[in-house]
Amino acid sequence: GKTMLAQRMSSILPDLTFEESLETTKVHSIAGALSPEAPLITKRPFRSPHHTISAVGLSGGSSNPKPGELSLAHNGILFLDELPEFRRDVLEVLRQPLEDGTVTISRANATLTYPCNIMLIASMNPCKCGFFFYFDRQCTCTPAKVHQYRQKISGPLLDRIDIQVEVASVKYDQLSDNTRGETSAAIKQRVDKARKIQLERYAKYPDIYSNSQLTPSMIAKFCPLGEEENAILKTAFENLNYRERAMISAHLGFCMECYATHFYDKDDLDEDGKPTRKPLPKEAFVDIAIDHGLASPDTADKTYRKALGKMKKELKKKDIS
Repeated sequence: GKTMLAQRMSSILPDLTFEESLETTKVHSIAGALSPEAPLITKRPFRSPHHTISAVGLSGGSSNPKPGELSLAHNGILFLDELPEFRRDVLEVLRQPLEDGTVTISRANATLTYPCNIMLIASMNPCKCGFFFYFDRQCTCTPAKVHQYRQKISGPLLDRIDIQVEVASVKYDQLSDNTRGETSAAIKQRVDKARKIQLERYAKYPDIYSNSQLTPSMIAKFCPLGEEENAILKTAFENLNYRERAMISAHLGFCMECYATHFYDKDDLDEDGKPTRKPLPKEAFVDIAIDHGLASPDTADKTYRKALGKMKKELKKKDIS
């Protein structure tokens, strides 16, 4: 059921604009994936790589860097079925491309950047045997195995998946019911109508076709929040445990280079906003710094040492221990 739902998603997406069609065709042409019968791609791509794919196969590469599955799904859907079955290093490749909409491949003879503005859809079972949440079937997995199975998917990757839905098992009576639901064509009409409104709204902004592509400044312009909306967000943030990955004492005013070293949870600040414990360990800093784009894997150690030195000077200057 999960896989079938994902495969049907492409049938309700809005049609490609001419500009999107050209972008998508260029990527497939570079990869040598264009068909002679269809020299111009007019339908949104749907890519579903097997879970044995390598990191290079997903992001792109080889000695003559070619687009990977991420870029071949540009302006379309990348579907990862049985997500925990993918190697962890392969899944971690998704982090930056999902944030930036591009993937950069560096080799000795060239550095190339390919677009990958994709809709990521993933499916997974609750455990290895698939029956963890079933009431009428016995799960054979131990708690340790369930934990190990889910640990393959990191928190930062889950944070980048905006909608997470639990799909319950379907009973026979539901399967045999002849009642017809809404067709994909009817749903697509509503989607096309919404996309038309967005195209008209952002007509003056090049390369912006939908709400998902808005920059921070454009969000502030087109999506301002009133007092009531801010109050709702504040309630959700505080009462539903919707917290930032970390917080820092605002009055310290450290520079961005120093930023990732000073992450503190709210509970680690006293009533004056001063930290009550030491900064995160080096391993945690490296993970967060890379995730937030403040350092690359090659420069994380150097950035940590430099930032830690600045932090100590600032804390000494402000008489904070």
